[in-house]
Amino acid sequence: MSIKDQLKEDVKLAMKAGEKAKIAVIRMLLSELQYAQTAGDAAKELTDQDSLKAIQSYYKKLAKSVEDFSDEAKKAQIRSEMAFVEVYLPKKAGEAETRQAVNEVLAVTADRNFGSLMKLVMAKLGEAGDGSTVSKILKSVLN
Repeated sequence: MSIKDQLKEDVKLAMKAGEKAKIAVIRMLLSELQYAQTAGDAAKELTDQDSLKAIQSYYKKLAKSVEDFSDEAKKAQIRSEMAFVEVYLPKKAGEAETRQAVNEVLAVTADRNFGSLMKLVMAKLGEAGDGSTVSKILKSVLN
């Protein structure tokens, strides 16, 4: 089942359960997918990879908007939206997994250029890689 189909199914279930907040978030994700499709080739269906990029983009917008508000109630609302969105994102590697990947890459290459090491570690972690965590660990190990 594609991500878009999963979202459509989940919105139906949320409607039956009367979960208004979840319905709003899922509809926003569907809207983001629709926007991503029209921004590209409208005749071509989005791949799951394209859908993930659109959902990740929306998640990053939410994360950035949390910082913009001073009202704690609004921040809590945005965090709850982020929790709904996280369900559709691939799980990120923890700090221990990331540190292990960094050590493995450092063991097989003599290169100590931050940029090339960053690429290698991110390639090793794939979808589970979090750029900020990898960057932080690489900087601590290289210094």
